[in-house]
Amino acid sequence: MNLIKPAVVLSALLLSGSAVFSAVVYELDFSTAKGDVKGWFNEQGWKNQGKILKMNPRFENGTQVLEAMGSDSGALIYEFEPSVFLKNAHHVVIEWGVDQYPKGADWSGPKDKTWNIREAIDVVITFGIEKISRGNLVVPNLPYFIGLFHADGEKVGEAYFGDYWQQSGRCCCISADGTKELVTTHFALSDKFKEAFGRMAPPVTGLAIKVDCKKNRQGRRTAFHGLDPQITFHDQLP
Repeated sequence: MNLIKPAVVLSALLLSGSAVFSAVVYELDFSTAKGDVKGWFNEQGWKNQGKILKMNPRFENGTQVLEAMGSDSGALIYEFEPSVFLKNAHHVVIEWGVDQYPKGADWSGPKDKTWNIREAIDVVITFGIEKISRGNLVVPNLPYFIGLFHADGEKVGEAYFGDYWQQSGRCCCISADGTKELVTTHFALSDKFKEAFGRMAPPVTGLAIKVDCKKNRQGRRTAFHGLDPQITFHDQLP
C-alpha cells in the first residue's frame, strides 16, 4: 500500500444552494498501517533524522505513536518527486493529537531572541525547491516551509519565526490549551504562505513529522494519534 497517494474521491459541499467540490490532492493515512515502523516508512521512501527511531515508534490501533523521552528530537521526512509536486495543495486537513507536552517551551519574545522552541509534534510542509540562505555555514539552507504544532500556553493562530530560517520559515500554533483530545486542523496553506512571505505559494514539495524535546525539563511521552489519523491536502476548503 502506498502511504502517500493521490485520492480519486471528491467530497461535495453544499454552499449557497450549489455543489462545490473539494478534490483531495494527496493524503497520508495511518489507519491501516501495520508492522515495523522503520521498514514501513523506508518502503514508502521516507527518511529519518535525529533520534526519531529511538522514540519507540509504533502503529497502535490505527495510530502512529511516538514517545520522546528526555531531550529527544528527530523527524520523519518525505520529499515528493518533481513529477508529483503538489501544485494545487491550497488547503491541508490534519487529524492528530498529543497526550503529553514537553515542559519549558517558550515561543514568546522578539525575533532576535533565542527561544526554547519545544514541540510535542510538528507537521512541516515545504514549498518549492529554492533554498533560502540562512547566512550561517553550520545551519543548512532550506526551501520555504510552514510548520504546524500543538502547544500548551502559546497563541493560537500566531506564526512564529523560530531560532533559524526566519526568512523562509514560519511555525504556526494551531492549539494552545494543552488539549489531549483528538483535533482536526483545517489550515489554508496558500493564504497563510502569501500572508507570511508576500508571494504566491510554490508547489508543495515535501512533508515532515517532527518531534523536538531538547532542553525538556523531564521525560515526556508524545503521540501522533487518532481514530483515523491522516494528513490530507485539498485544492480548496473541504
